[in-house]
Amino acid sequence: MAKRLVTERERHVGQPVNELAASRPGQLVPLLTLEEVAGFLRLNPRTVRRLTAAGKLPSVRVCGRLRFEADAVAKFVEARKG
Repeated sequence: MAKRLVTERERHVGQPVNELAASRPGQLVPLLTLEEVAGFLRLNPRTVRRLTAAGKLPSVRVCGRLRFEADAVAKFVEARKG
């Protein structure tokens, strides 16, 4: 059976967000989708949108779609530990 090439996105699936952010210091990291962040935080995507609109969770828009840097999501979680 031929070896299948693993894409960059597949390589990071299931990797903890804080490890993903730390794995490439000084470089661009893959951006997470709204659904990925909602799944990671175990929140409804609407709640993630509200957090973004309130300025509590940083995001960028790429072609009109919300995207999140893994380190920003990790910092959001760390800031709320208590």
